[in-house]
Amino acid sequence: MSNFEIVDIEIDSGSYKSFLLKEETVGLTNLNEVKLHIQNLITGGSNNIAIDLGEVNSINSSGLGILISCYKLVKNAGGDFKLINANDKLLNIFKITKLDRVFDFS
Repeated sequence: MSNFEIVDIEIDSGSYKSFLLKEETVGLTNLNEVKLHIQNLITGGSNNIAIDLGEVNSINSSGLGILISCYKLVKNAGGDFKLINANDKLLNIFKITKLDRVFDFS
């Protein structure tokens, strides 16, 4: 059973495949499966990806590493990668790590 759900959404008039993460803490174990799904979507021609962090309260260094890896996959395929619905605690983690300069938040 997956710890996420994939839905079609629209952001700024663009179509995205959104991964709604359904865990409070995000790390290597639950994001590796997301990465595999992103690779399959890109192969199938869908390269605009959003990660919905609305239900996430914390992320560890492994999780940040996988998000960077997913970002690179999407960007190398010519797509757009966004993080959506991040709470203030998560946004602070991205600011501290300076990853707020890398990721696009909506």
